[in-house]
Amino acid sequence: YTRRRHVATELRRSWQLQGQRLLNRSGQLAGVRLSLIGLDIASLPTLPADTDYGHVTDLTMVGLNLHAIPSGFLRCFSRLRWLNLNSNALTGIPDDIAQLTSLVELRMARNRIPMTQASPDTVRELYRLQTLDLSFNPLGAISLRFRQLSRLRELSLRQTGLQSVPEGLEWCGMLVLADLRDNQIAQVPETLLTASAQTRQALELRDNPLAVDVRQRLYAPEPAPQIVQSTAVEPSPVR
Repeated sequence: YTRRRHVATELRRSWQLQGQRLLNRSGQLAGVRLSLIGLDIASLPTLPADTDYGHVTDLTMVGLNLHAIPSGFLRCFSRLRWLNLNSNALTGIPDDIAQLTSLVELRMARNRIPMTQASPDTVRELYRLQTLDLSFNPLGAISLRFRQLSRLRELSLRQTGLQSVPEGLEWCGMLVLADLRDNQIAQVPETLLTASAQTRQALELRDNPLAVDVRQRLYAPEPAPQIVQSTAVEPSPVR
């Protein structure tokens, strides 16, 4: 009861524009941070539909043992740029996240999330996203449309049961790190093996069963050319 009352108090204070203020590089107000950490409450209160937390740009709810986010809860935080839901018991990506089109960072590591058909639709509209962390979830596979997430700089999918590299990573021209460690990845798509050195070196694939020749090509200074068999017809000799 005390923990739930503390959460209710923090939500009320934030609604009243109290909390840690965030400043931009020019020293101007860029929003407010709301942090709820390490409180085993299992569930969140349902917020009235007209509740406005538009001033909150950074929401952290870590270690709350949350099994789900109430429908409509996240819609009250319409201007969120940073959302951290690490270390809960979530079994899916909340549908309302699709409405948070200002998000630049989404962290949902250490939950219980499998990759369903609905998951890509939830994330694909987040075209401003720069950081996506789904590490330590039983994803099994991931089919995000990375062409629509072209601003992505950091992707973390460590120990998620992946058996292949997510398709379309070559479209993420700003990618700095794709952490794919501790999976069951045995092959790398040819489109990545022949990509620029910057793109290939962003892939972190330690503790995967990759063949030696694949590793050599992946981390070569220049991409190895793809071998294409010639179909040209030899000219007939002039008599």
